[in-house]
Amino acid sequence: MHALLVGVGVTLLGLLGTPTEAWLGAGTGMFALGAALTCNAIYAHALKGRPRSDERATGDRRRAVMMLIALPVPIVFAVAAALTGQLRPAESVLHDSSVAAFVACLVVVAFALLYVSSTIDWYVVRAWRDGIVIDPPCKRQGNRPTWLLITRVWLLHRIFATIGFFVALWTSVGLAWFELLKHHGNSDWAIYLLGLVSPSAIPLFFMHSYIANLGHAVGLAFGNLRIALSDRVSWNDDGQHSEGIAYDVSIDLGYRVIDHEGHFQYLPLATARSGNVSIEETDPESWACDAVRASELMGASDYWAPRTHASTRGLILK
Repeated sequence: MHALLVGVGVTLLGLLGTPTEAWLGAGTGMFALGAALTCNAIYAHALKGRPRSDERATGDRRRAVMMLIALPVPIVFAVAAALTGQLRPAESVLHDSSVAAFVACLVVVAFALLYVSSTIDWYVVRAWRDGIVIDPPCKRQGNRPTWLLITRVWLLHRIFATIGFFVALWTSVGLAWFELLKHHGNSDWAIYLLGLVSPSAIPLFFMHSYIANLGHAVGLAFGNLRIALSDRVSWNDDGQHSEGIAYDVSIDLGYRVIDHEGHFQYLPLATARSGNVSIEETDPESWACDAVRASELMGASDYWAPRTHASTRGLILK
């Protein structure tokens, strides 16, 4: 889906923009395609012939096909539009100095960041977390630094995706306010009603949990990251004691921690960063993988699913 959004955005910049916007669209598309191909190559190399489950093989094939369908043609079209200037159906809708052109380009860049982030999620983070390319973290044997690095990468790419999406949403709402004021600036009621709500309030409302925790995520990703995937953690929250193994991490909710029975709760990033958490850095105990299986979370099915699809080197298409 993200690849399709990038492809549509690149096409529209070539179709409706000036050569400047067309070149920016083509460059953004090339960045997204190059990042996806790089992640695919890293994943293919890491597989080294390991078999995959039907679900994982289907997901690999779907993502690779979508990448090849959604990105190359729009990139070629945008380059042709920039070089010839003859592919637009009418006079350019966007102008080099217009606010609309700036916002349109920013939105396409944001879509590209989201696509790259989802690609890193699938080919790098989830492939390691779900035990596709190596044993899952619940079976780690003395390689905790590897899982600490993967946890850091997970936080980093989601930080950039969150910032990109927020800026795109913020500037898009600002453009809507700008256009409404421009067309209805003579109406006192329009100015009054638009003045009741700041353009910044809308994206802050929809992304409140992300923005509230973004500072903690940055502090962990670029600072002292103490909790790696499958570390056993315990903490107290309002007098309630919680413990389990760290399964994954997100900006808005924090670490998802699975207990012995397969139930999960969230360890907020603020708590993880504050140091009020007990962390066992030793290799996970035998119950850890059983708990992940019992959780039935997305990706956990790969812990026990039959693996019948042989992997290949190069672009993963089968």
